Amino acid sequence: MTGSAITIALGQWPKLFGMQEVDTHQPPYSIFIQFFANLPSTTLDAAFGLLGLTVLYAIRFGAPWFTKKFPRFGRSMFYLGIMRAAIVMIFGTLLSYVICANKSETPISLVETIPVGFDSMAVPSLNLTVISKAGSSLPSIVIVLLLEHITVAKSFGKVYGYTIRADQEILAIGISNVVGAFFGAYPATGAFSRTAVMARSGSKTPLAGIFSSAIVALALYVLTPAFYYVPDAILAAVVVHAVSDLISGPAYVKELWKQSFSEFLVFVGSVLIACFVSVEDSIYAAIACSLMIMLIRLARPSVKTLARYPLESNHPSSNYEASRIKLSLTPQRFVYVDDSEPTFFHLAEPLPSGVLVIRFAGPMLYPNAAYVTEKLLQIVKDRTCNGASEQSEEEQLWCQETKEIISAKDGELPVLETLVLDMGAVSQIDSTALQLLVKTRQLIDRYAGRDVEWHFASVQTHKIHADLVAIGFGRSKTCATDRSDETTQVDSDSFEEGTASDKPRDSMTKDHTSISIGQQPAYPLPRYLYPCFHWDVDTAVHSVSENWQARLGVAYEPK
Repeated sequence: MTGSAITIALGQWPKLFGMQEVDTHQPPYSIFIQFFANLPSTTLDAAFGLLGLTVLYAIRFGAPWFTKKFPRFGRSMFYLGIMRAAIVMIFGTLLSYVICANKSETPISLVETIPVGFDSMAVPSLNLTVISKAGSSLPSIVIVLLLEHITVAKSFGKVYGYTIRADQEILAIGISNVVGAFFGAYPATGAFSRTAVMARSGSKTPLAGIFSSAIVALALYVLTPAFYYVPDAILAAVVVHAVSDLISGPAYVKELWKQSFSEFLVFVGSVLIACFVSVEDSIYAAIACSLMIMLIRLARPSVKTLARYPLESNHPSSNYEASRIKLSLTPQRFVYVDDSEPTFFHLAEPLPSGVLVIRFAGPMLYPNAAYVTEKLLQIVKDRTCNGASEQSEEEQLWCQETKEIISAKDGELPVLETLVLDMGAVSQIDSTALQLLVKTRQLIDRYAGRDVEWHFASVQTHKIHADLVAIGFGRSKTCATDRSDETTQVDSDSFEEGTASDKPRDSMTKDHTSISIGQQPAYPLPRYLYPCFHWDVDTAVHSVSENWQARLGVAYEPK
């Protein structure tokens, strides 16, 4: 939008100053150079143009100020603001008539004669010669036409808080151009300048287009003699005023720099191309760069190791009265965030030894499946020690590290027992990713020297759940089959019904018989048939801890 606005504004500046020698069909930089080169040839048009532009901005900024100063004139100032373009046009035309009436040569540039009515109305005919010559350019013309229309619609939708349907916009373009062909109209699209003028005039709905069309039709039949004296400089001032605010200011550029440097580069590059080449090429470049960035982000999603932080803080700085009494009827609950997050670093509590919690930040598809699984394997090797180091030298592969290197590198690192994968952001998973997960499980089992438990938390769809189960995930020899704390609700073919008579844990009644917290009793929801799927990460880690305690024959005691 910025590049288009700059192009439109610079294209109108020669008319604003009455310069006839400047070729406004050149790129903006060329227009800029020619404008200053021909500045000595400025005519009386500059007085009309600059005065009109000054009045437009004076009304725009003065009306709100006057409304705040004198609220009783608010409605009058509102109408003055939305009618400022028409007011400037009317008074500019009247002044032009006074100066130029009855003169063979006018001192300013005028619109002059406009044909009356629809003099080109007819059934359109196809000219094959024109089509053959323009055939190579038709795809780019259609793309630019659609992009400009949808872009301006979305841009003003953001400004005024509504959303558009692209298919309806395309349908509207097609209908308008088909109907317009019978009236001798040239191909049209939603343009920044016309839309900005309409918005500046205060229109709120598409119904304004019908009134505009009716007024244009009436003007073509009745008011064309009056249009003769409309100054070109006044028209240029209205267009410049309308598109000037579409240029992104320094605040937006600075914000874009901070938020996304890659998008900042795309923005700057597209604006430069629009200024030095053309708007069409800037659109192509912006689309190509955006697609490239999108593919890079798809191919390189983040894979994060999570740490846990208690929701009930025992930190000395906590001043909550409730921290003095243990009110929780369930074990301590935790929130899991990126372990590199510095905000919670001093509050982190260690996970059970041998447990890794990893979060995938996007869908697992062919473009990123290899990267995600390689990243997963690398995290496992960085955070845990090699449990297969008891192999003899004859059994070791040439690429495996020796016992001495493993001992020096691993130190106090635990052997991986359980891997918990947070699938909350995984909306899709394809066959390539599933196959690579199976291969990665085999590599991790070989590295750990044992069968590692794989637990999945926050699986988003039944399709992902079914695919994981189909390739062998979800069940483990060491996973518990009875977890009374599970409250996950899934599809009917993968859960067992829980009932209100299920017994609560001992910890739910021990030492809390005299405490009332005003809550309704919680009834367990259906539970997974597959014990390695969980409602959330915290439930998965608690389940792993309980399973380990049960295997060791020690009662699980919540913190």
